[in-house]
Amino acid sequence: MLNTGVSQFEFVLMLPGFRRRLKKALKGGTLDVVLGLDAVSWLTHEFEQASKKEYKPFFGSLTGALESTSDLITFKEEKMKFELGITIGEITGMLPTVLSEAWEAYSDDKKISVDEGVDLVATILNLMANAADDEEVKAFFAAQGAALSALVPLLVADEVVEPPTEPPTEPPTDPPV
Repeated sequence: MLNTGVSQFEFVLMLPGFRRRLKKALKGGTLDVVLGLDAVSWLTHEFEQASKKEYKPFFGSLTGALESTSDLITFKEEKMKFELGITIGEITGMLPTVLSEAWEAYSDDKKISVDEGVDLVATILNLMANAADDEEVKAFFAAQGAALSALVPLLVADEVVEPPTEPPTEPPTDPPV
């Protein structure tokens, strides 16, 4: 289990602000998606401020991912109606990089671990960010990729290094006197 360093007390102090934001997001009993995302991004920002140093990048990039998703939803005031601006040619051009990354992750131990898989998805999202036309779409993909990249170090299992085994040695015996 990961210990983020956020105490129960700190979390309890965050709840009133989160509740206030969620209450605003529930207009007429229906959740406004943008305001709901804004409420959750506020909470992840608070976690970023309160967490241990090694978890700050993850919570910070998660906040950015939520904010960019909120921005994308309201893009040009046409909720969820947007074009990626990525052509088939651009997607085809991404394949060598994706295959290279996948092969590199696979070739070391003939497996793609969870952290390598998440890193591969982050690579794809970053490539899509580079290929997208609209700035809001670019920001969305870049933020999603950054959030996954920040998650990777938390997924890397600590390698267990076993000391070399040496044959047991018998303690020296003194000759009989």
